[in-house]
Amino acid sequence: MKRSAVTACAVVLVTGSMLGLGHAESVDELQALGADLIDVSPSVVMAEHTNGSNLTCLALPEGLVFVDTGLSTRVAAAFRRAMEARFERPSIMLVLTHAHLDHFLGMGAFGDLPVVASVGARAGFEQHLARDFKDEKVIAAYGRIFPT
Repeated sequence: MKRSAVTACAVVLVTGSMLGLGHAESVDELQALGADLIDVSPSVVMAEHTNGSNLTCLALPEGLVFVDTGLSTRVAAAFRRAMEARFERPSIMLVLTHAHLDHFLGMGAFGDLPVVASVGARAGFEQHLARDFKDEKVIAAYGRIFPT
């Protein structure tokens, strides 16, 4: 995929810390955070979290493409580090499938990458991002959906 050819809705959040851990340390960190790695194929790996959110990495010859981010920047950052160490390739893009929180809330781990998403999902992203996540009622409502 050429970056210049991508037409997308870009959403930028604060980038999480990208510590240089090795593959084994990142996998241990993922497990400690409640996520397990599933090898879908030799070039596709999914991180499945106990809260039901998933992240996927596609290892292409030119670099890593991540699909969705899960709910946690910490989990997403650990997954990214593990995949960069495993495949020894840079991360090049994030693809968001749709605007549910469990698909994009961990975006802070990918703040340095181009983001590809459906223009039709833009209103959903904006609606979620407009919420006041410091409001106890909002937090309680989301806590009923995502208890972890």
